[in-house]
Order: sequence, then structure tokens, then C-alpha cells
Amino acid sequence: MTCKDCAKYRLCRAVIEAMGYTITEARFDVHIHCKEFKQREGDLMQIIDCKAIRDEILNNIPAAMLKGKAMLVISRPEGGNASYLRSIAKMAERYDVDIYHERCSYTPTGEDVAAIMGKVIERRGEMYGLPALLLLGFTPEERAVIARRNYGIMEGVKLLDPPYFPNVVDAVERVLFKTLGDRMTEPLHTVVIGRSELAVKTGTRLLKKGHTVTYVHTGTDDLKAYTRKADVIVSFAGCPNLIKGDMVKDDAVIVSVGCGTLEGRLCGDIDMESMKDKNVLVTPTPGGVGIITTALLFEDLAR
Repeated sequence: MTCKDCAKYRLCRAVIEAMGYTITEARFDVHIHCKEFKQREGDLMQIIDCKAIRDEILNNIPAAMLKGKAMLVISRPEGGNASYLRSIAKMAERYDVDIYHERCSYTPTGEDVAAIMGKVIERRGEMYGLPALLLLGFTPEERAVIARRNYGIMEGVKLLDPPYFPNVVDAVERVLFKTLGDRMTEPLHTVVIGRSELAVKTGTRLLKKGHTVTYVHTGTDDLKAYTRKADVIVSFAGCPNLIKGDMVKDDAVIVSVGCGTLEGRLCGDIDMESMKDKNVLVTPTPGGVGIITTALLFEDLAR
């Protein structure tokens, strides 16, 4: 059976088309759900159940607090947001939340966003209130300009946290709390891989929990020398299969935040095949940290 025959493929395609995307077969040729890594009997590696963490968050959100709400998503046409938008659309359907999506090839001003918001309100009807605003693919500096509240209608708009900050910091923390338990506050050696501000913020959060944090990146000489000593590895590299089995010690916890594509499929920074004979705990991709950030987004919307 090909990916195009898969029911999940057809569902995702319908959702993306409903959000205003034009899908070409060349770009939607491989359906990531068909490539989800499955743990096999006999594997020493254990996959962290991120879906259980997501469900725990969602079960604490009263459906009545989300029913009838709306979200305006403004994103750049480029960037790896398709999977996240698909996740948002699926959860929005579950909670009866209206989603409006606008793609901008430029950096909009506060006035531009106010004009887009006005069109959404006109379409939706003023009696239903203001949609929340989610900005995807913009830098913090651009977000600060876009989200100015001095353009009339924008004064009452709730600005949602983007999926990658600070929601992902919270998501990583929840994954580690779930896997480490009381060990979360012990002086564990944690290696954070990545150059981004988000990687630094995550490391800072873990440092405050008592971890000893080392920052490295893909250009670090002898990366293996650092990762093999780590109790916890959190990777933001966005480099598929970067972390191999021979780069980690037994009993390590490895969280992949970064992701990329390899042979047309979505992959995390962890080389899952090379990990199967290691006694480690790992997050999957897809179905890992990303689905937790989506749940946290809707938790933010419900507040």
C-alpha cells in the first residue's frame, strides 16, 4: 500500500486543502504518519510516550473553554510549519475551534495584521469576539513589531506563544519530568545541542533545576566525546539522524526537538535504528515533542 492509499494521507490532505493550501503531488508524495518509527520486540531502546503527556495536558482543558473560540494563524510560506499546521487543524476540529490562516511572503506591520484581523472578524461576525493570534516563522524582533497593540482592533487580541518558544521549553521539561521523576532535580549532566536562543533558554531552565549543562553544536569538534558522558541529551540541531547509538551511554534520556527531512520523510535528530540495541529512552519523530507543543498551544488558548 502506498502513502496515497492511506486513510490518514487522505485526511491530512483534506485538512490542508481546507486551510487554503494548494498541494502538489511532488511535495505531498510521502505521508509522515506512514513512516512513524515502531518499536520492535527485543529492542532495548524505549520510546517515550509523548502522546500520553499530550493527552494529560488536553484532559485538563475543559472542552467548554475552547468551544466556539477562533485562531488567526499568520505564517511565512516557507519554513517547516506544514506538519505543525496539520496538528493544529486536527486539534481544532476536536475542540470546535475555528482556524483562519494567512500566508505572508513579507513581514507584515501591525497595521497589516489589524487589516487581516478585521477581515476575519467581518467573516466570523463581531458577536463571536476576537480571534487569538498565532505568528509562525517570524523572529522575536519581527513578532514584536507585528504584535503592536496600538492599531485599534488589536488592543484586545490575545497573542499566543509560538510553537517553538516558550512552549517547546515547557514541552521538554514535561518530557523529562515524566521520564526522570525525582531525578529531575539531581545534578545530572545534560548536553544541549544547538546554536539557537531556544536551545540556550532550555538549557537555562534545566540549569535552574540543578542539572550541569554543556552547550555544543553540530560544528563542535568530537561531538561524541560530549554526548557519551551525558545523562540527558536535548537536541535542537534539525539534522536528521545526527545522534547515533555509539554516541550515547546506556540509561541516557534523549529528546529530539529539531527535525528535518530525509528521503522525503520527517526525521528527528536521533538515529532510531542505531539506538535499538542501546538501553536508552528516546522521543520519536513524528509524534514527539511537537504534539506536546500543540497541546500547550491550546491550553494557552483556553486561558
